[in-house]
Amino acid sequence: AGAGNGYLTFFLSRHVGDSGLIYANDISRNVLKEIDLRCKKENIANIETVLGKITNPLFPENRLDMVIMLRAFHDFTEPVEWMKNVIPSLKSGALLVIVDGDPDKMGSGHHHFYTREKVLSIMKQTAFELVKMMTFLEKDTIYVFRLKRNH
Repeated sequence: AGAGNGYLTFFLSRHVGDSGLIYANDISRNVLKEIDLRCKKENIANIETVLGKITNPLFPENRLDMVIMLRAFHDFTEPVEWMKNVIPSLKSGALLVIVDGDPDKMGSGHHHFYTREKVLSIMKQTAFELVKMMTFLEKDTIYVFRLKRNH
C-alpha cells in the first residue's frame, strides 16, 4: 500500500516469483502507470496495480496474505478509516506491516514522519493489534500488526 515508484513492489515481485502476486496500491494514477510501464518493459507478470482512494485501498476481497507500507503511513490522511476498509481484503491470519521513518532515529528536522507513540496511538483506534515492533533499521521502525482476535 502506498506503492509510490514501486521500489518495494519490484523487490517483492522477485521474491514471490511466478507463483505469487503483488498488488501495488496507491492513490496516484501516475505512479501506478509508471509501475505498469516498467512491468511491460521488463516482462513482469506478477504485479497488479490497484488505484485506491484516500479512505479505501480497494484491494480485492480475501486475497491478501500481507499488507506492507514502506515509508507511506505518515502520508495517510485518513489512516483509521483506511485500516477499517482494508479488512475485507485480508485472508485469515494476514499481517499488516508498517515500515516508516522514525524521527527519534533521524534527529531534529525530521518531523514529517510520525513518532512511535503517534503510530501506535493511531493504530489503537483500529481493529489491529501490535504483534511486534522492530527497531534494528538505522532510520526506520518496523511495526507488525494483525487483526484483534475478537474482530
